[in-house]
Amino acid sequence: MIRIAGHGLGDWQGFKGKKVLVGGGSRGIGRSIALAFVESGADVAICARGSKDLKVAEAELRKHGTKIFSMACDLGDESQVTGYVNEAAKALGGIDVLINNASGVGMKDDESGWLASVNIDLFGTVRATRAAIPFLEKTKGSIVNISSISGLRAVPRSLP
Repeated sequence: MIRIAGHGLGDWQGFKGKKVLVGGGSRGIGRSIALAFVESGADVAICARGSKDLKVAEAELRKHGTKIFSMACDLGDESQVTGYVNEAAKALGGIDVLINNASGVGMKDDESGWLASVNIDLFGTVRATRAAIPFLEKTKGSIVNISSISGLRAVPRSLP
C-alpha cells in the first residue's frame, strides 16, 4: 500500500534493489520522491545545483541502508547532465528509473531568468533522458517527468 504522509511506498517491495535517478533531489518533491524510493529498498542517485542541500539530503537518504549517490549538477549544462547520469549509473550499477524533476522557475524575473528556466526545465529533461536511454534500454526501465502547474494556471512570476 502506498503511504503518502511518511514518504514511503509502504510494504510494496516492487522497487527493492531498483536503481533510481532523481533530478532536483535535494529538496521539495524530488527529496520526497528519493525518500520514498529508499524506504522501499531502492538504490538512489540525486543531483541538484546547491551542494549544501544536497549533502543534507544525502545524509538523510543514507540512513535507510541502500546505495546512495549524489552529485552537484547544473541540469542546464549538457556536459554536467551527461556526467551525472553516467557517474550515477556506474555508482548504482545501472538505471531502472529516471525521474526528471528539477526546475529553474523563478531564478530571475527577466529574459535571462526565462532562458535559464527553459534550459533547465525543458532541455535538462531532454538531456537527462537522452543520456539515460542506453541504460534504461538494458533494464526496460521507466522515465517519469514532473512538470509545473504553471502550464495550466499562471502563478506569480510565471508571466513575462
